[in-house]
Formats: sequence, C-alpha cells, structure tokens
Amino acid sequence: PKDYKPGVYPGRIIVKSPITQRIITTIVEVESAKKIFDVDIRIQNKQVVRGTDLIAEIIVFNLGQTVGKVDVKVEAGIKDLEGNVIVTEENRIAVETQASFTEAILVPKYLEKGLYIFYAIVTFDDQTGIASDAFEVVSRPAGFLALSTFYIYIIPGFVSIIIILIIIE
Repeated sequence: PKDYKPGVYPGRIIVKSPITQRIITTIVEVESAKKIFDVDIRIQNKQVVRGTDLIAEIIVFNLGQTVGKVDVKVEAGIKDLEGNVIVTEENRIAVETQASFTEAILVPKYLEKGLYIFYAIVTFDDQTGIASDAFEVVSRPAGFLALSTFYIYIIPGFVSIIIILIIIE
C-alpha cells in the first residue's frame, strides 16, 4: 500500500515438500516513492563474532537533484529476522553529491548464532532511502580451534621442555 511506513522488513519464506523443507530469508525494503538521497552499505565481514564490532561502510549519494550541501539523518542498526531492532545508532552527515563513513556497531554478546540484518536508512525532508544486507553472528572466529590449541598445548609444552633442559644441566 502507498501508506506503508518506510523501513526494513525481514522475514522468511518456507517451502515444504514431502521430502524436504527450505527456508528462504527475505528482506523487503520500503522506501519513499520520491527521494533525493539514497544509501548503499558494504559490510566488511559477513561473519561477526558476538561481542565484537560489525564494521560497515555507509555511502549516501544524491540522486541527481540540485539541493546544495545539506544535513541528512542516517540511522544504522541491526535487526533479527523477526524484525526486532537489536541495536540502532543515528548520525547526521553533510552531503552534496556523495558522502561515506564507516560505522562500527557492537554485536551484543547475548545474541544467538544465526542470520541478522544490518540496515541503513537515510532521511531528508520526509523522504527515505534504505539499504540492508544479511550477516551471520558466530560464537568464535574462524581458526579459533587452532589458536586455542596453540595456547593450551604448544606453549605449556615449550615451557615444559625448557624446565627439563634447565633441570638436566
């Protein structure tokens, strides 16, 4: 409908058959019909460890209308697939033709592993442009097992060898 509020609406489409079931993650972005500014996002890493920062570049650009340099509101945040806002931050930036900045949002430690949505909403004169992308929250970084093995086995083993060499001499 024309009166639907601009925003990011994540969801799932479930396709079932007698043999299998597939879940398709969907993101519907509702924007203003006419807008002066739009936004694009580039997530640095699509797998983020809970308790660390999600880092994304946010690019705001003018769609070709001459308005001069103006301040626009940029809201960036994280939503779950049910549409619940987990974290949100708001900035004001000056844009004439294009502007970009890096946003670091802390992914809370309490989040469950799984898919989440990072979104950016640019607003100017009641006109809204939106961008979003999915990312995965994981409990530990890739290669964590190798790193923990190093600390648990290699270092104590090395220290043990040094102690034995000292005792033997």
